[in-house]
Amino acid sequence: MFSRNENHNAYDESTGIWWLVYDENQGMFCVLCRSHNTTSPTNGDGTSNSKPCVRNITQAIKLHANSEMHKTAINKEHLQRVSPFHKEVQQQETMKNEVLVKVFSSLYWLAKEEIANKKATQLIELLERLGLEEMRHFKHRSRASIREIFLFLGKAVKNRVITDAASSDAFGCLADEVTDISVLQQFVVFVKYVNSSGKPQTDFLHTQHMTNGATGEELAKCLKNIVQECQMELKKMKSCVTDGAGAMIGRHNGMAAIIKRDVPDLINIHCVCHRLALACADASKELSYIKKVEGLLLQVWKFYEYSPKKTAKFAIVQGQLLNLLPKEQLSEAKKHMKKAKKAVASRWLSFDVSVGAMIQEFIAHLQTFEFFKEEDATACGLLTQTRCHKFIRAIYILKEVLAPLAVLSKTLQQGELSFADLPPAVSYCLAKLDDVLKRKDVILATLSDDLAENGKFGLAGIQITEASTTVLGGLLTTYVAKLRENISARFPSLPLVQAFSIFDLQRLPAKEATDFKTYGVNHVATLADHFGVTEYVDVEALKSEWEHFKFVAQDLKTECPMTTTPQPGNTPTEWLLTKLCGISSFRAMFPNLMKLATVAQTLPMTNAWPERGASALKRIKTRLFALSIFLSEISIRFLFL
Repeated sequence: MFSRNENHNAYDESTGIWWLVYDENQGMFCVLCRSHNTTSPTNGDGTSNSKPCVRNITQAIKLHANSEMHKTAINKEHLQRVSPFHKEVQQQETMKNEVLVKVFSSLYWLAKEEIANKKATQLIELLERLGLEEMRHFKHRSRASIREIFLFLGKAVKNRVITDAASSDAFGCLADEVTDISVLQQFVVFVKYVNSSGKPQTDFLHTQHMTNGATGEELAKCLKNIVQECQMELKKMKSCVTDGAGAMIGRHNGMAAIIKRDVPDLINIHCVCHRLALACADASKELSYIKKVEGLLLQVWKFYEYSPKKTAKFAIVQGQLLNLLPKEQLSEAKKHMKKAKKAVASRWLSFDVSVGAMIQEFIAHLQTFEFFKEEDATACGLLTQTRCHKFIRAIYILKEVLAPLAVLSKTLQQGELSFADLPPAVSYCLAKLDDVLKRKDVILATLSDDLAENGKFGLAGIQITEASTTVLGGLLTTYVAKLRENISARFPSLPLVQAFSIFDLQRLPAKEATDFKTYGVNHVATLADHFGVTEYVDVEALKSEWEHFKFVAQDLKTECPMTTTPQPGNTPTEWLLTKLCGISSFRAMFPNLMKLATVAQTLPMTNAWPERGASALKRIKTRLFALSIFLSEISIRFLFL
């Protein structure tokens, strides 16, 4: 073998290592290359490292000593010896992707929880102190860098929504205008489309600052710009739901009317939640005392809200009243202690909650008003107006009537309300209102028992008379009648929306029935007339497809699990629409019918999503931490994932 004096090529002066080693019966190896596990950068060859070199000649040693593989091993040896930060650099490079994933996930959580983005650095430091030491490798902690990460996350989410919505044959827009904390008008837009699995999905799309006021022309221009910027086709927007303001649904100059000039087959929908709120408001206006009770409940809330002294006294009175109860009722009563609740028209369920809280703590309120009546004119006025038979009977009426209205309101506010859910929900509410009338005598008897000397409200000292009982019965009858009338007027049968009932499997007659041949013909004609204007569907082909589809639907009817016990949000109509939009073979068989199924899936009935988006915008953009308009949009996007 070679001696040191004969072959100085096997010695590296910079590291002081004799790197050549000979293993008998195998060949030559390089100590440096094996130590640092280097290979040839050109072809990945590991000769002298993982496999021996068998050319035992001086030329082979020189070639290896001058190779990039050997030089890389020498550089790594230098770094290991000279730089005390070598291991840190290696670890940082190795864990780079893992650290970025954790940082992005942390900031994503920060946005989802509506926490100010300036807390990002403190969150990363907290994670580092809690054991995630690799977080120290993340050095980009300036405000500009954190902002870039937020914008990148928001852009990634938005691109996903745009891609999915643009791939749908049709989409619906949900729009609302809101004024934020800086008194700037924002236009909030959500989009409803059919996802890849054939199911309807609603996502936040965009929010834009409006500089020229919220007129119908400006709103229409704003919505068109948003659709264009998101690279979506305006002609695919087949429906739009708004809150019913004149600027939104005005017949000539409303936003929907202006957009309809470009999209003639657009279906304009007045939000069903706002319809219900208007119906209830109209009924209250027609009965002046019901409207007065709403004002009194708000005044009671203000009485405590702006005075810690009165709130403290109210709590003391509640505690004193609890001590009068038997021990077996004490623990249960403590669970149901309630403060006065604020009733406002813009919160659809607040009136019901406010009435419940008043009934629960009626005696406590009266005693609190009694305590402050000498020094506070408001307390004196509230005591006079609430400690009377007229007020308590109105409260009892509202308690009974608002319960079914609250159920309807919750149903209408569900995330993916379908047009198929609307008629049964309204019918159920009207039926429950009829039940209230049937129980009128029970309600009157319950109130009489509660106002009796030993009753629930015996301490109020309110006298019961036959005349007041008669008035109560008349008020209940009149209020329910007004509600029924206004709800029926606010929820008319819309011919175009009603035409989509052709997808209701429960209505489909049997093949042997006499009306099977003519079933759905008129509805299909209505849809064909509406969507044939823009040639979205082929009218004659659609009618032919419908005649064929009726036979296919009969077979599908036996597969549907909800035909016997349909549930809201999971009806046979929605099952059929999902199946139609999710199976590719149907697209080839019924192309025009599939387009209508997509429109039906994307038909938004409620504006609850933009209302929630507006609330999120107000929560995020606070006085203490006013985000930029664009960052507000990014944060809202995270909330509705």
